[in-house]
Amino acid sequence: MKAEWILNLKPGEDPEQKAQEWIREYNAFAEDFPDSRALADQLSQRVRNAAALLKGTHAADNLNLNGVPLGDPTDMAFVGSWFSLPELVDIQMGWAVLADGRNDAPGDPHASVRQGFLRELEGKWQDALRCYQQGPEDPEIRRRMQYCRERTTAEGALCYAKAQELLLKLRQSEALKLLNQAAHLGNIDATEQLALSPASKDREKALGLLRHAAGQNDPDACFALYRLYDQGIYPVQATEAERMLHQAADLGHAQAQTLTAEGTDLRPVRTILLEEIHAGSKNALWWMVQECEKQGDMEQAVEWLDKAIEANQLDALLATAQAYAEPGTEAYSRADAMDYYRRAARAGSLEALTALGDLELTDTHISFYDMALLLHSPDAPRKKPDQHMMEQHRKQLAWYTLAANAGAVGPMLALSDAYAQGYPVEQDAAQAFFWANQGAGAGDPLCMYKAARMLEQGNGVQQNLPEAVRLYEQAALEGMEQAAERLWQIYTTGLGAIHSNRRKAAFYLRRINRR
Repeated sequence: MKAEWILNLKPGEDPEQKAQEWIREYNAFAEDFPDSRALADQLSQRVRNAAALLKGTHAADNLNLNGVPLGDPTDMAFVGSWFSLPELVDIQMGWAVLADGRNDAPGDPHASVRQGFLRELEGKWQDALRCYQQGPEDPEIRRRMQYCRERTTAEGALCYAKAQELLLKLRQSEALKLLNQAAHLGNIDATEQLALSPASKDREKALGLLRHAAGQNDPDACFALYRLYDQGIYPVQATEAERMLHQAADLGHAQAQTLTAEGTDLRPVRTILLEEIHAGSKNALWWMVQECEKQGDMEQAVEWLDKAIEANQLDALLATAQAYAEPGTEAYSRADAMDYYRRAARAGSLEALTALGDLELTDTHISFYDMALLLHSPDAPRKKPDQHMMEQHRKQLAWYTLAANAGAVGPMLALSDAYAQGYPVEQDAAQAFFWANQGAGAGDPLCMYKAARMLEQGNGVQQNLPEAVRLYEQAALEGMEQAAERLWQIYTTGLGAIHSNRRKAAFYLRRINRR
């Protein structure tokens, strides 16, 4: 059946005529993408061989093409009924993105299956699985779903193992990225490890993933939530822990079944937190504050808050700083707010650095980056900022520079705008590009678009049209409509060495219209 699959042959169709349809599409694609000519010729020869094999004029041989999308005929057998022939050619030629959403009308029952296979090609196994789950009931779709589950599990285990290797080498930041990746792939060990992280954002994210998995009746996730309670992770409360333990037992988790059979007496939260505090956990100090507040024991809450602050626990420092920084309240004190934000910044908080910058604005609520844009807009105020306000904006910019140098993405965009517009610093196109490019590298779509514009225009950087187009494409795929519109213009008319391309122009026009 392989030859029929390769040709996507339907009952009653002539193999040779079908092969010619494929070859016409391969040639049309190669005209739009000259670099693809060799692959187009290779695929054309394959459909000729498949047609000849069916006609009995060609000896049977291996029709697989390793490393080419749909190179395995079984993949072609699956997708042949879900995509048109031109879309299948786009996929085979490595441009599946051109087939993404081309014929997906609202409510199209085929759309979820089409999207599922496209996500498979990108290696986004969980996204593919979610798409397939919304498709019609079909044995082949169930087989693809199982394949996606297996790949997700395997990749999650691989990421977790690599993270452990990096932790042994004390490469914490790299390990943390892999743990997050493994957790999002459903690896419960990685998710539980993140839930024990001192970083509150990682902890909250991990708990959310565990709770979602528990809601999907994952016994390991249920048991992990119970175990986290017993390790003093405050956001998991006793009632939830007990419910998760029994749910894990009901789902067949051996350890959970043993514990429930022996009878479980969950210890009070304060007892567990005291053990963690005595073991040196700073986070347990903050959780004790929250537990005392929850129980209405404000006197104890204040005492534990003082201890958490003394230990430089980050959440306690930020909460105290935010309380002092709130204008119009009895607690308001700019000096105290700045003191606690400085301590939080020394403890590693990027949020504290930008907050310190914002506290420099004592006579205006307009930030330096908003003022930079406002001064160059048609609605610019007639009266320019005086020296006193400009000095406040410069101090704010200095704090934002520290945050950006430490990796905060938002300040990178703000600095790019300031240097591009020349306020409150001297105009410096090279610095404007530098910070836009830094933000682009960190994954910010607006920074990608700004850096692409500067690369296209040669503003602050040597003109580089291929790199500009690459960043435009990244930004467009992240949902930046201005980037999609610019790409549509470029591929409609061409730009320098970038030739017009009707397929790409149509693709980006669809992305604009989709919004």
